[in-house]
Amino acid sequence: MTIQRAKRVIVGAALVGAVAVVAGVLVVLTVVVVRAGTGADPSDAFTEAPIVPDDIDALVEWDPDGAGLIRSVEPTTRDLLAATWVRGLAAVDRAATGGEDRPLSTWFSDGALRRQRELVASGHAVVATRWERHRAAVGFYSLDGQVAALRVTSEGTVEVDGRSVLVREDHQVVMVLRDGNWRIERLTRQSVSGPVS
Repeated sequence: MTIQRAKRVIVGAALVGAVAVVAGVLVVLTVVVVRAGTGADPSDAFTEAPIVPDDIDALVEWDPDGAGLIRSVEPTTRDLLAATWVRGLAAVDRAATGGEDRPLSTWFSDGALRRQRELVASGHAVVATRWERHRAAVGFYSLDGQVAALRVTSEGTVEVDGRSVLVREDHQVVMVLRDGNWRIERLTRQSVSGPVS
């Protein structure tokens, strides 16, 4: 074999090798793209950002904050805390009246989430046809803006023996800011009373 012919065979083999490598890369990229497009639902991976209800100022009234807060509560944070409370109660009501309980995990976390699911399953969650009014006060707000403790009194209408009765619940609530959402971390019902005048 001449040197010239040997060079052509080597160049040809190199070209065939290069084409094979490019083809292999294209196949791998195609598999990756197809798998990425058919993977988990992005809505399972991300929690929708909470939107403050338009009527939040009418639903939640704020009492003065507790004495000695090391950081004042920003107006936007106050609205988000109020929205978490209102939406958390709505999620409990929905789950307890036969709706899905998935929204509970948006507004509650850890022990509070487990406890609400237990109360819903046992039929002991206090369910309002409509929560009409809430009074809240911040007793603690962490320096890093990640934890808030509130005292909240909520009033609403509950169906009892086919008639509407007003009920009042007093709660101590700890909320934690996690992955962009305020969530109810701890919820202690202090009292339930009704009818409310």
